Amino acid sequence: VRAINNCDTEDPARACYGEFSELQLFTVRDPRTPLPPSAPRRDSRTGIRTLNEAAIHLSWTPPVDNGGSPITGYILYMRDPNGAVTNVVLGKETTTWIADSLRPGQVYRFHLVATNSLGRSGNSPTASILAANHPGFDYDGQAAYFDSNFRPDITDVQERSLTTKWSHLPANMSGGSPITGFKLYLYEDVRPTSQADSDPINLEVQQINFKSENDLSGTFTANFRGFETADIPIDASAEEVKFALEN
Repeated sequence: VRAINNCDTEDPARACYGEFSELQLFTVRDPRTPLPPSAPRRDSRTGIRTLNEAAIHLSWTPPVDNGGSPITGYILYMRDPNGAVTNVVLGKETTTWIADSLRPGQVYRFHLVATNSLGRSGNSPTASILAANHPGFDYDGQAAYFDSNFRPDITDVQERSLTTKWSHLPANMSGGSPITGFKLYLYEDVRPTSQADSDPINLEVQQINFKSENDLSGTFTANFRGFETADIPIDASAEEVKFALEN
């Protein structure tokens, strides 16, 4: 392509030509069947509706090449866990679909075919999708595991260890797939004055008791976090014992 104008003031009929543009090649061919569409993708709305029913939300993009003839529709194929294949014919504007009444925790496989006036495309890549959701969400998609009823409880505290327990997820919060494990997070440097969920963290009360048939006298020492205290009088007060432990 090049531009033309009238550049001669003495001869208005004279045409002046600019430089040619860069060359662009085109291939002229007869229309053919389209290329396949993209693989179906799992939509975030996929999840469990009831204990025995799940739904998978799918979306896809049209073919990058319609073959020179407009896309007239799509055919979506689904293979269930037993190997049975079903399909649904969809309109040309449709790029989403919901497969419902599925079995939770089962894998379903989907692929697409695009059509135009010349016929069908090849198969899209197959998407294998688990009919399940992330654990901890209820049937309404709400994050129910954050409820305080599922908070870990500390059942025992030792000098260098602690024991904790927590509740297992109920069926309506498993996401429709068996729970394979838990990840427990431990945060260091929690001060005694800190608060979590408005429940104060209280100082642990330690007691030192001596039993003897005779009267006791003298001093004793205590081992604390690998260190031995200085001599502590047997009749020391709680404040004196605390001072020895802290110093």
